[in-house]
Amino acid sequence: MSTRQVATGQITNNTPFDMMLQSADLSWGNWLRRPLATIFKGASQQAFIGQGKPWTASGTQGSLQYALIEGPPPPAGQPVPPSAVLGMITVNFDDPWSGSNSTAGTVSSTPRFTVSAFVPSSGSAVTFIYQIAGK
Repeated sequence: MSTRQVATGQITNNTPFDMMLQSADLSWGNWLRRPLATIFKGASQQAFIGQGKPWTASGTQGSLQYALIEGPPPPAGQPVPPSAVLGMITVNFDDPWSGSNSTAGTVSSTPRFTVSAFVPSSGSAVTFIYQIAGK
């Protein structure tokens, strides 16, 4: 349970490929910092910050989907060509007003890449940590 319900996402991309945001869904709460469009290869970045709606007893919950791409990222606003997509990573976060924090549903679409996730089971301002690996 969190009193401020602030969820910060830290993503470490331990692959030789950039990750491009494909979708971002916030089921509850609002974005304090919208998700990063690109998580660069070999980088560890604060990727997003979500928070429960102000002045309400609500948490925050959402999901991001990133494509691991071969080659340089396309220009801003341009879609990633399907031929450049090597795999998809889905990261989920749930920081409820009441109950345990969770990363359930965080997955990789291919065994070539793995994703591990960690979050403390409770806390008022928690960091969701995601590690992406693969070659």
